[in-house]
Amino acid sequence: MTSREELHKLIDTLADDRIAELRQYIDELRGEETLSENTLAAVREGLDDIQHGRVMDVDEYRRTRGL
Repeated sequence: MTSREELHKLIDTLADDRIAELRQYIDELRGEETLSENTLAAVREGLDDIQHGRVMDVDEYRRTRGL
């Protein structure tokens, strides 16, 4: 049995909730890194904040954080 065939068999034994994690890892190996659903949701939220003017400049951010 080839390594590729062994990997196919191993993949078939994975629980469904681990498949997405494996897919992300394989995409990274192939140089096709994808964003998780949580990361995409955070990006969408940030873009919505920008679109609706919920932003602050760096100086204001630093003041609010005591930096």
